[in-house]
Amino acid sequence: MTKCSAATSRGQHGLRVVYRKALLEALAEEVPIDSIRFSSKLKSIENQTQEGSSFTIIHMEDGATIKAKALIGCDGVHSVVARWLGLTAPVNSGRWAVRGLVVFPDGHGLNHESQQFVTIGKRAGFAPINDNEIYWFLVCKFSSKGEDHIAHDPEMIKEKLLTILPRIFPHCT
Repeated sequence: MTKCSAATSRGQHGLRVVYRKALLEALAEEVPIDSIRFSSKLKSIENQTQEGSSFTIIHMEDGATIKAKALIGCDGVHSVVARWLGLTAPVNSGRWAVRGLVVFPDGHGLNHESQQFVTIGKRAGFAPINDNEIYWFLVCKFSSKGEDHIAHDPEMIKEKLLTILPRIFPHCT
């Protein structure tokens, strides 16, 4: 097992952790509240030009049509936004992953340094977001035993996580 760490204070370069909730709140503070839609499904996106100005028309699955100057896509792995941007479709990497956020109400007491633990076919790590919250992850290759069904079953992922993490990465538990 190899331990890798990356301090978050190494000048301009290095790993940075951005808490999605904080990012969304910061972005939301800068625009009118009625211009934001959460938990909405995109159907399609098109560009239009009118009187020399270009803008984007967003068609939602609920039938709504939105004229937008900006679009922030957080629509997942099979993203309508990614397709519209011309990004390639996702490919199966032969891995499954699980991630989470741990909250320590009294503080975690760790340095603000990201750490990653790597062994054959497995990778785990964590990154303190602030004094009370830590982002963590575990990535594993599918074995040849046909366990790719695990990726779609939250209970099996949890069971696998609870058996792998203490055995392979004792320093993480």
